[in-house]
Amino acid sequence: MKPTFYIFFCLSIFNFTAMANDDTSQAADDVCQCLQEPYQQAELVISAFSEAQQSGDLSTVTQTQDQLMNIINTAELCMERLQIKYPEINKDQAQQEKVMLLTDELCPNPLNKYRQ
Repeated sequence: MKPTFYIFFCLSIFNFTAMANDDTSQAADDVCQCLQEPYQQAELVISAFSEAQQSGDLSTVTQTQDQLMNIINTAELCMERLQIKYPEINKDQAQQEKVMLLTDELCPNPLNKYRQ
């Protein structure tokens, strides 16, 4: 085969890899954008939930549980929009894992401190 073919082939692979990495980075940034507000709200709600549990205030416990469900739904809707925006990543489990690992580095889940 001709050397120009190899050069073209190598450049096309490099460009595809660079584009995939750019998409991964951009997707992780977009995930952080999606989760920024839900993370902030969830932290406040979980704090209120803990206080309500300690005081035995069942109505506030129920109310905060409802608020958490709304926060989860908001985050899920945003993530669904990202699945549409990044169809190639949505189809590739390995790419999804890369995006989530990068997301954890860029914007760690503040609620992890509540997990036991």
